[in-house]
Amino acid sequence: MFHAPEEETARTVRTVPKVQLYQGYKESRICIERKGNAMFQLKWVWKNLEGCRKRYVFALCSTAVLSMMALVNSVLTAQIMDTVFTPVKEGQGTTPELWHRLVVLVSILIGFTMFRMCFNYLSVMTYETCSQKLLFKLRRDLYANMQAQDSSFFSKNRTGDLMTRLTGDLDMVRHTTCYVIRMIIDCVVLFLTTSITFLCVDWLFALAMLAVTPIIFILTKVFAKQVHPLYVDLRERLSRMNTAAQENIAGNRVVKAFAREDYEIEQFDKKNEDYRKFAEALNFVNTTLAKQMAGDGEGATALFEVKVIHAKDKEQAKVLSKSVITSNLTKAAIYGHDANWGRILCAMGYSGAVFDPEKVDLYFSSKNGEIKIIEDGVALDYSEEEATKILSAEAVTATADIKMGDASATAWGCDLTYDYVKINADYRS
Repeated sequence: MFHAPEEETARTVRTVPKVQLYQGYKESRICIERKGNAMFQLKWVWKNLEGCRKRYVFALCSTAVLSMMALVNSVLTAQIMDTVFTPVKEGQGTTPELWHRLVVLVSILIGFTMFRMCFNYLSVMTYETCSQKLLFKLRRDLYANMQAQDSSFFSKNRTGDLMTRLTGDLDMVRHTTCYVIRMIIDCVVLFLTTSITFLCVDWLFALAMLAVTPIIFILTKVFAKQVHPLYVDLRERLSRMNTAAQENIAGNRVVKAFAREDYEIEQFDKKNEDYRKFAEALNFVNTTLAKQMAGDGEGATALFEVKVIHAKDKEQAKVLSKSVITSNLTKAAIYGHDANWGRILCAMGYSGAVFDPEKVDLYFSSKNGEIKIIEDGVALDYSEEEATKILSAEAVTATADIKMGDASATAWGCDLTYDYVKINADYRS
């Protein structure tokens, strides 16, 4: 990223001396490339948020409030269970008072949930507005900076590096401003409020939970330390590929004139293949780590993977796969090695995504084989023994073909076991 000049109008920007612009460029490079000085980078972002700082502060505060509000839903649900359903279960029967209490608490829960959703929408839109304005300002000023440089500047900086700064680097700033900082605040506030709540309920359990926190922090630091060099290398490879593409496109007439198409295509393919291989390797590492974390649930016996293929778009595939992977009934069926296709279709149905259940094909697969249990929404005459064998593996995949398009998505989770219930029910004992 490049440092933007202080002037606001395009005319003023163009009249700024080259020396001043280049100094700004160097200042911005220090901001990006200085290692271990996150505070300096945050100050630089804050400086460029001029004009929408109040809205951004509101967004930050709203994130903290929303995180604390997340506990209110749990409290209201607990109140319903303790004051309504528990007395009924203990044999007190239903009374008008209990019905009135249930209606009041459920109404409060629904109203609070809707308010929280609206407030969250306002918060997200505020983040997006601020980040897009920041991105527009940085990109405009960056382009003005580059236009004002002399030929020596472009000789020292590759075209791919400049394009990467105009696209990837600036988008990373927007992503950090809009998502990363919000996630950090959300996690910190949720951790603090949860810890305080547990301390009030059971301080021994709270201390046991907090004792694990340093371990998680250390593992996160180690993982970040390992991934950062990979990201730097990936960015360098992307810059080289962008350089080859930009320079070859710009010099296309020269290439045509001297009949060097094959040579230039070969050179570009080499750089593109190098980038592709590295990206595939990085994606493999990230996918493997994600699977390991998903399969390492409390008391889990199997990694459960859900693939939705031939969806209309990526968002539809993500919603459907997440709905299945988070379904307790489906997770319990996986633990029981039960090819219960009805639970999977049910989970897809209440996801909210629109699809035709009469066109769905469903498969179960593992290292023990693959079996098709539904075709066009109708159960096939499959072998229960074969299905049980496939579902008995330590990693099981359910694939749903909804036949609506070319998009796909994969979600990972784990099965729901007796041990999970025991661990989370007997923590007081």
